[in-house]
Amino acid sequence: MSNTFAASCTRTFSLTCGIGLLLLTHGFSRAEAPRFVVEDDAFLDQVCAAAAKLKNAGKLVPLEKLQCQLNRQYSSVKPASESPRKFSPPDLYDRLLQSTLAVGDFYQCDTCTNWHFMAATAFVVSSDGIISTSYHVVGNGEEPLTDKPDFLVAADHDGNVYPVREVLAADADADTCLLKIDATNLTPLPLRANARTGERVYCLGHPEGYHFLFSEGIVARLMRSRDTMSILEPDGEHTGKARPSLYLNVTAEFAPGSSGGPIVDEAGNVLGQVQSITSNVEEESTNKSGGSFVSGPVRFCVATEEILRLMQPPAGYRQPAPLPKPPGFQPSAALSEPDLMNMTRSLFARGSNALTVLDAPAAGSTLFKRFDACVQAMNTRFPSRTNATELGLLQIRAWLLRDQHHCDQSLKDPQALLKSVAAQTGMSIEQNAELDRLELLCDARHVNSGARLANWEQAIERHRVRFPIDPATELDMERLNLVQAFAPRRLETLAHRLAESSDPVLAAAAKAKQEEVRPSRFQRSRSQAQ
Repeated sequence: MSNTFAASCTRTFSLTCGIGLLLLTHGFSRAEAPRFVVEDDAFLDQVCAAAAKLKNAGKLVPLEKLQCQLNRQYSSVKPASESPRKFSPPDLYDRLLQSTLAVGDFYQCDTCTNWHFMAATAFVVSSDGIISTSYHVVGNGEEPLTDKPDFLVAADHDGNVYPVREVLAADADADTCLLKIDATNLTPLPLRANARTGERVYCLGHPEGYHFLFSEGIVARLMRSRDTMSILEPDGEHTGKARPSLYLNVTAEFAPGSSGGPIVDEAGNVLGQVQSITSNVEEESTNKSGGSFVSGPVRFCVATEEILRLMQPPAGYRQPAPLPKPPGFQPSAALSEPDLMNMTRSLFARGSNALTVLDAPAAGSTLFKRFDACVQAMNTRFPSRTNATELGLLQIRAWLLRDQHHCDQSLKDPQALLKSVAAQTGMSIEQNAELDRLELLCDARHVNSGARLANWEQAIERHRVRFPIDPATELDMERLNLVQAFAPRRLETLAHRLAESSDPVLAAAAKAKQEEVRPSRFQRSRSQAQ
């Protein structure tokens, strides 16, 4: 599940980090029990003030240090016994309040000096301070780097704040992890496997910053999948993995900010943990009625079986030493060459879309970092791979896109890769044409004068003669910009010619350049008349 939260002095975090605004107040008693009233803004102040005291006392652990512990796979934990007692919904809410936390980032803003809290959800599984939440709440180090301090803290419904001290166990494929917080005498929720379709379930979380929100539904489906919903895009793209995980689809409502929250039965036994939400957009080209519509949403929860798996170390398991740096994205070692190549293609397409269509540079940068990890895995695991040419061309395309949108680069020397791809045998005419075109696009980065532009344009004409099958639209798009920069007197003539192109994107770009030229001509004529 993915979302971006825009607010004063906030930043993009992982899928479920809503704006952490929470204070909860007691009052307005009823005959049976006191009501619990949430006052988000006031509690945000309380959490930030308490977290600041812990930070000043040196009791908070940097988020990066916690991320280096994500290689821990298991931790021996004894869960609470299942509860047979059923609650009424109001009493169940009161029960869940005792065991459900707001957990998330406590950080100093990039654009101001203030500290902020961004809350996702967690729940207590052991009275000695062990909690369960989503893996992506901790993050794996893919987030944009910042030189500001960053910590992970947890807060209960009374506003007490606890440092997250340690990652005990984590599973990226199942998107779940166990954390240790500085707290004792907590009230755990029991874990119950074997959920059944049709069971009534309840959820407590912090959707979109509306904290401790309670919802009701049923288990709509049990499913196993080798995919996990992307946390970067709202269109529900999938990332392949080797081991299938068990999920619940539920109708209880939740939204970003609820990830890691408990999905419980009427007795308060945890059946699953909130993971993601997706809806599919169908465009007019794929439906008969025209236009587009949104189906869904479909809500995914990691089944309790996946949480219990973390608590049962196999014989002989030893906890590894922390990683020297956060793990980042790592494609599964069990993926075959075709599966890994498909993942690489998908990440390239999604990264391109994030940069050029969605105008989302943070998401695009992260997706291309995952692309880099897949490329490295292809080169390491399959040195005699059959897709070497395609992989090299994708890397060069990725370099051009990232250069254009000022994203971090892993490929430092595209020219060396161009030579390496050119030396490969068995390339098709289409691949040769693409390689030559990409080389020209790379060369365009070095055009800084009218003379160099003239030489570059001559190289385009040679490309057209050599590869008549290639429309060379990308080269004409680049040519418009370079002519405007280094030979502006020729821009109107070039734009007029390219405006007649059969390619709609190129024609639109050329017409836009014509509109840019016309006002300047009018202004010159007016100036001369005066």
